[in-house]
Amino acid sequence: MTNIIELVRGGPLQRGSKDHDAVRVLQEALKRMGFTLVADGYFGGETETIIEAVQKDHGLKVDGIVGSATAAIIDGAPSQSGPAPVQPGPTFGSGAKKSDVSAHSLTVLKDVMAKAGVASVVISSTARDPFNQARVMFDNIMKTGVAAQKELYADAGDAVIDVCAAAQKAGKTPAETIKLMEAKIIALGPEKVSHHAADLTKLNVFDVAPSSIPSAKKTDWEAAIKANKGIAKFIFPPLDPGYHFEIKQPQS
Repeated sequence: MTNIIELVRGGPLQRGSKDHDAVRVLQEALKRMGFTLVADGYFGGETETIIEAVQKDHGLKVDGIVGSATAAIIDGAPSQSGPAPVQPGPTFGSGAKKSDVSAHSLTVLKDVMAKAGVASVVISSTARDPFNQARVMFDNIMKTGVAAQKELYADAGDAVIDVCAAAQKAGKTPAETIKLMEAKIIALGPEKVSHHAADLTKLNVFDVAPSSIPSAKKTDWEAAIKANKGIAKFIFPPLDPGYHFEIKQPQS
C-alpha cells in the first residue's frame, strides 16, 4: 500500500491537483479512515473539506492542503468501519461563512438533521462573490463536464459556462479562465447566474458536503429534506456536487 507521505514528497496535494492517481490513493485512505466520499481522483471541495476536518482534529494548520504533516496523520490513522468522529451540529468548511446562514435557516437544517438522525453536517458553501462563483463553476465543469453543469443553470449560467469552454479550447490557464468567467458573471449580474449570489435577507443558499452524511443515513437524510416545507428548493448529488439548500427568509 502506498503511503501518502511518499506521494507528497514532490509537492503537496490540494484542490485542483492534476495527479489524479495520487489523489485517488489519498481518497481511498480517507475512506479507510471512515469518511464517506467517492474516490474519483478529483481533488475538489468535498476532499478539501475532509482534509480540513482531519487537520482541525489533530491541531494542524487548517488549509485543506496535504503536505508532509497531514500525510503523516493520514498514514498513521487506524482503519475503521464507522464514520470518523465529528462535532455535533452544523459546522462550516473553508468555503462557507457562518454569517451567511441565518438562525432561521439553521433551525430548518437542524430539523432535517433531527428527522434523519444525522448528528453532524458540514456546510461547504454559502454566498459567493463573482470570483468565488466563477471558481466553483470552473471546478465543477472540470469534474463533471459542460453538459452536466448546464443542467443546473439557466441562460445566464449557461453563458458563463460557454465562456469557460471557449477559454479552455483556446488554451487558457485555469486562472485566466476563471478571470474571464468572473468578468462575464459581473456583466450579466451575479444574482442572475446563481442563487448563491442572492440577497441574504430574502434567501439563504448553501450546500452541505455529501461526505458529512453517513452512508447508512443517506436515505433518511434525503427523505427529511423532501418533507421539510421550510426548504424552497433543493438539489441532490449527482446533479449538484453538494446537497443544495435554498431557504426563504421570514419577512417582517
